[in-house]
Amino acid sequence: MKGNSLRAKTIAVLIISVLFMIGIFVPVLVNYILDGKLTWSLFSLGAIVMAWVTLVPVIIASKHKALFGLLGLSLTLLPFLYLTDYLAPYENWFENLAWPLVMIILPALWLIVLFAELVKASLNLKFAFVLIVLAALMVGIDYTVSEFLNEPVDQPMLLLKPAVAVVGALLLVIAQLLRRNMRSAQ
Repeated sequence: MKGNSLRAKTIAVLIISVLFMIGIFVPVLVNYILDGKLTWSLFSLGAIVMAWVTLVPVIIASKHKALFGLLGLSLTLLPFLYLTDYLAPYENWFENLAWPLVMIILPALWLIVLFAELVKASLNLKFAFVLIVLAALMVGIDYTVSEFLNEPVDQPMLLLKPAVAVVGALLLVIAQLLRRNMRSAQ
């Protein structure tokens, strides 16, 4: 059984790798033929490499697929964003927007994935945790984007979005508690 699974995974990785190489080769070739150098095709090259490094560990792993996928994303996201900034610079976009957003979003994703993978809890409680993390994430993203745009934060929306997420989390926790009470009453 394990041999068939390994063979299927190997075939899947091989197929994805060949398709991704074609996806890299065609834009690189066209870019080089048209411009005599590599410019815009590096966007697709970087994105495809990032997707491959994120996807292949998920396919290969038997357990903790989300952890391996997130590790691949974590290792490639900043280099890809730096490449994007290098190829199409925009007024300190990387330092003032991309870097702060990644420093907010990646830890939040790691919290969510680690909680989901390592904590024994019901699906309702895991979703509630995700909503709480997303509430904090929304605040951080709003502040970071408003700083970058030099615009004030829309205070009502800043409070409304996380409030909805927190209310959703509370409803999930209440639903779980009610379910647990109903089971114990039977």
